[in-house]
Amino acid sequence: ERSYPQNELGAEVIGYCDWSHNAQAGIELSQDKVLKNSVEALSEMARTGYGSLLPEVSPSLFRVDDNMVQLTLDLRLQRQARQALIESMDKFSAKRGTVIVLDVNNGEIKTLVTVPTYNPNEFFKAPLELFKCWPVTDMFEPGSTFKPINVAIALETGAIKANDVFYDEGHLTVGGWPVYNVDYKYDKTQRLLSVSEVLQRSSNVGMVHIMQRVAPKNFYKWLQKLGIGSRIQTDMPFITGSLIKPLSVFTQYPIEQATTAFGQGFAITPIKLAQLHAALANGGNLVNPHVVKGLVNGNGELLWAPQRDQPVRVFSQETAKTIVGFMEKVVEQGTGKGARLPGVRIAGKTGTAQKAVGRAYGNAFVTSFVAIYPADQ
Repeated sequence: ERSYPQNELGAEVIGYCDWSHNAQAGIELSQDKVLKNSVEALSEMARTGYGSLLPEVSPSLFRVDDNMVQLTLDLRLQRQARQALIESMDKFSAKRGTVIVLDVNNGEIKTLVTVPTYNPNEFFKAPLELFKCWPVTDMFEPGSTFKPINVAIALETGAIKANDVFYDEGHLTVGGWPVYNVDYKYDKTQRLLSVSEVLQRSSNVGMVHIMQRVAPKNFYKWLQKLGIGSRIQTDMPFITGSLIKPLSVFTQYPIEQATTAFGQGFAITPIKLAQLHAALANGGNLVNPHVVKGLVNGNGELLWAPQRDQPVRVFSQETAKTIVGFMEKVVEQGTGKGARLPGVRIAGKTGTAQKAVGRAYGNAFVTSFVAIYPADQ
């Protein structure tokens, strides 16, 4: 019988085996073949009437398989992130939440927490929806956390320069549809904003003006280049791709490009968002998020490691460095001030996206924050 000594800690990643020893979720399922014991059952042995093996059975028949699948998770960080997430969710009465910590250079997932979660030792008590690791299975509209990615696209295409200035009128109409800044109801000030200030203020209107300089077809091709519309490569099961409207729709209706400029009208998974921001943090390369380090023996020696795709360059080092600098100012002077820590350089971006209900947006929101730490490395 499988035993999970950490109980709920890491359950969203590890998964569980049922009473029949069948893997049902998480790494238990995706790495089932690796985890299965290679020692075949010994049968037709001489036994006493009480079922004990007779003495003449050679001890050499027994082999102990002490190999283990080693994960990339840092359980201390996992525990701290889980507690912080619970406290934050209680404060804002959130229904569910996740924290992902990713090594931006190699894609190792150091922390992946979801709340609520379950105890794999008592899987039979948990509702079915908790068995999926929703940061890799469920899509959402990223909202303003996608704005730095779009600015990077605009810089890479040469459509804008880092020191350009844009007019933010607070609201505008695109293809007959109104677009507002989130604070327009309270602040109708019209102003000139630098690219950095567009991100600091998280201006929807400013982002529309920036991305209108990129030809719609080229914008779409860049989104595809970044993997929007396809699945990422990871060792977690049930991975879901991302969702974007067809090219014909995107190029025909100007509102599609406008809403995409501020992170709505398409959907990605939380793990995809982490991957994209990791590309900014590491100097422009897409790495594949993963939780399996490899197979180790009882001495901790690595016996096997999964083959992984090489990182793919999507942004220049100059563009990535510029965007991280902009995001650092978001934390220092903009909407991300709540993430400031004395003596620590943090780059980040806030996001608040309306939650789609059917074909319309309701009153519920998905709030998110992405951070790069340390920003100067």
